[in-house]
Amino acid sequence: MNAVIIASIITFWSGLILFFAKEQLKVRATNKAVLAEIQRLIAVIRRHEKWWRARIEANDTDHPLIPFSMPVYTSQLGTIGSLDSSIVAHVVEFFGYLSFVNDLQATRVRYMEKERSRDFDAMYLEALQRLLSSLPPQFEIFFLRYGIA
Repeated sequence: MNAVIIASIITFWSGLILFFAKEQLKVRATNKAVLAEIQRLIAVIRRHEKWWRARIEANDTDHPLIPFSMPVYTSQLGTIGSLDSSIVAHVVEFFGYLSFVNDLQATRVRYMEKERSRDFDAMYLEALQRLLSSLPPQFEIFFLRYGIA
């Protein structure tokens, strides 16, 4: 009878350890995926900001603006609690501001209709620059921690 009890205890603890190990792997994968998306977006936004600034300088801003895609973050909103607690607020702030930039793009037509394209151009450039200048240094630390280079 002792062998049955010992086997049951070992089975229980093994199952519990396996469950927590799987959860940890999911949490790590979620963090890594969201951070990889942030890193990709930062690179894209930097290039886009330089391009937009050059378009303003050339007085050639009559180009379509494509919203920044964030499929990983959007799909992970339900598991936002899985993100590392020391970076979750920065992640939410980043994607919140990026959503604002996307929404701002959608208002461009109204500025053009009112012949205020230059106002939009300046405001849009400022929004891109503010987003880039507000990036927390923790992102770089977490990119390294999660092996995203």
